[in-house]
Amino acid sequence: MTVKDYKSEKLIGDKIFVKPVIGGEETSPFGISKISNKNFGEAFKKSILHSNAFSKISNATNDDWIIEISIISVDKPKFGFNFTVKTIIDYKLYYKNKLVFSKKIDQSGKATFSDATIGQKRVRIANEFSAKKNIKSLFESLNEITLDEMDLHSAETKL
Repeated sequence: MTVKDYKSEKLIGDKIFVKPVIGGEETSPFGISKISNKNFGEAFKKSILHSNAFSKISNATNDDWIIEISIISVDKPKFGFNFTVKTIIDYKLYYKNKLVFSKKIDQSGKATFSDATIGQKRVRIANEFSAKKNIKSLFESLNEITLDEMDLHSAETKL
């Protein structure tokens, strides 16, 4: 799920605290592959460092930059030869406890029979492709806005 092929055109901030991801589900030993909060959170942290949008991941919950990530849905097929998984993830970026960016991102990832012959593995691959595209789409969105557009001084206060 880690995005390694995207570099931000600008540094948004020095350190960012990534709140624990919510909305994901653990894969049961015999169930269809799912996206867990822990796995998505770790992939996101690695991705943000690769992107150069922020220089460090912070452990301090009171840093200037904080991001909240909510996995809204992961739609996947039950059977088939080609699996397309669609993820909808909500991102909220705060600067000094003020909401400066919010976006729900909808992305799909596809795995075919040539990616894996076993269905469960194809679903896992499609999950990973979809999550990776979702994270990359967030970075592209953040790169398109300027800090002035984020209106860091008059943004809505976080509750």
